Amino acid sequence: MATNQHKQCKNGIHLHSEQNRTNHLLEFYNKVENESCKESDGEWQIRQEIRNQWDAIHQAIDENNPEHLNNLLPSKNLCYCYEKYWSWNFYRQKYFVGENLLIKAVNLQHPQCVEVILDKMICEDLPSDMINYVDPISDYYPLDIACEKNNLDLVKKLVERGRAKTFQSQAFFIACQQGNEMIMNYLATRCNVQYRDRRGQTALDYAIRGGYTEVIRTLIYHEEIHRNKLGFSPLMLMAHHNLTEFVDLLFERLPLQEAQEELVLLACHYTIIGDEEKQQKAFYYFVQGLNEEESKRAPILHEAYEYRRECHTLKELLSIRENSHALRIHGLLATERILLRLGDTDTLLDFLYRQCDVYRQNQSLHRCLLLRVHAHQIALNTFIQQDYFSWWHRCHLQEFIKDLTETWNETGCVPISSIEIITDWLLNDDEYFMNLQFIFDFFATIVYMIQSDKTKSHERSSLFAIARRTMHLDKIEHSLLVHYIDRYGNYFSNHELPFFNVSTLSIIQLMILWGANVNGRSKNLFLFQPLHVIATCSDIDIAKPIIELLLDQGAHLDCINTRNELPQDLASDSAIKELLCPTRKLSLKCQCAQIIVSTKINYGNCLPSNLSAFVRLHDNK
Repeated sequence: MATNQHKQCKNGIHLHSEQNRTNHLLEFYNKVENESCKESDGEWQIRQEIRNQWDAIHQAIDENNPEHLNNLLPSKNLCYCYEKYWSWNFYRQKYFVGENLLIKAVNLQHPQCVEVILDKMICEDLPSDMINYVDPISDYYPLDIACEKNNLDLVKKLVERGRAKTFQSQAFFIACQQGNEMIMNYLATRCNVQYRDRRGQTALDYAIRGGYTEVIRTLIYHEEIHRNKLGFSPLMLMAHHNLTEFVDLLFERLPLQEAQEELVLLACHYTIIGDEEKQQKAFYYFVQGLNEEESKRAPILHEAYEYRRECHTLKELLSIRENSHALRIHGLLATERILLRLGDTDTLLDFLYRQCDVYRQNQSLHRCLLLRVHAHQIALNTFIQQDYFSWWHRCHLQEFIKDLTETWNETGCVPISSIEIITDWLLNDDEYFMNLQFIFDFFATIVYMIQSDKTKSHERSSLFAIARRTMHLDKIEHSLLVHYIDRYGNYFSNHELPFFNVSTLSIIQLMILWGANVNGRSKNLFLFQPLHVIATCSDIDIAKPIIELLLDQGAHLDCINTRNELPQDLASDSAIKELLCPTRKLSLKCQCAQIIVSTKINYGNCLPSNLSAFVRLHDNK
């Protein structure tokens, strides 16, 4: 009986303790919930107060009430006294899709409100970088908006008191578009005269096009102005637009030789574009730029310029006056001399490539090719910004293939000298030419010329030598043979070029005929060989002729890669797998190599280099 009571008592105590714990948890939860509600109410009140303050600030700007705006800024800190811009995050949330204070005041053209905001920025009651905020709607800075509104007073306030950045701003261009010469003249002494808009136009280009003479004068006196995107200097621009007053002004400011050379560059521009109306002026500028001192130096003759030399006397120049092509060559020679001396390779390349385009339009394709090769030689032999050089090469590499083919079709002669120069570029560690597509196209073009019936025997012999040199290019991950076998195995039966197609199989056959290494390993991690590559093909009709060709030329069926895989191990097609299975006893030489590898004999210092290379074919290292 006592035992039962004891059990009941124990159970009663246990139940009572569980109820107490539950009640305690409920009380705690209710307490937390009440405190949370109080905190939420307090936070809501604070946020509402913040909202009211910013609404009042924006209303003061809307009503153009600078006195009230001055009293409202900065807004009261209801949270943390040490956080000066405590409500800024909320402001950004509320007005994110609208305007900030300064942009709003400038848009409404309320100069006194702008002054108040600038004063608060100066004394750090508002963030000082508000002047550089961008309006999300117009994508304009406050200064840009002031220029768009034609408000010179606001422009001055933003620049002088707000320290608005004019150096990399489009404000000047906006003022030009608005035709506000007063704002343009004000900004001309403060803007970056080298800065270009999205179309590559400079401040001087805008001023000249608009005919703003005072602005032009201010820009010229402001600082040295570089060439624009067409390679025109200020003097060239003034002469081109017949602004005689400024031509005379620049002649007074520049050294005589420099001024004369600038006019020679302009004359070259006229001869390149074939502007007949400007030919008389071009000839006059060439006369002005004659330099007899240069005639004392031994000229370097180039095939691209038809082995001509620059005219240095009036008599020489008069002799070619009626020959537009000879005059053009004279202009190019003078341009190259001047711009190389100035170190302005970029502008020189632009001039030469514009002339290449003219040659192409006139179907002078051989001249186009020679000048393009000459331009690349200049780029390789002179200092040029690497990023620009890389971009320039990417843009023009494929032009070589077109020029080579079209020149061949035009003249009926293979341009051997140009092909040899390009081959030298490929082989002389020029990283800019390590473009696989260009290498493929270049090599396929050579093969096509070799196979063509119209290629002469002596040309074919030269092309054979060039092809053998190119074939052994070792600056790419795989050999050319491996690359072409890989392309062939992936159903690229033809190599497509702009004007013809070349059979990939015929390229492979010729490469093997010329002595390509059928056991050559790739430079990547896996050390693939030609048999490994073709083994992955899933079509026996494609793989069989390549495998038979490789085996006939001595490819080893027992060669392995770094994974100890034989070519047979990589084959997924049963017919290909069987074709790669050794059907005859391995040669004694192969057996010896396998024994050396399996027993880990140190053969590196014991065998001649050719035998060491042979053993390595059977080693995965």
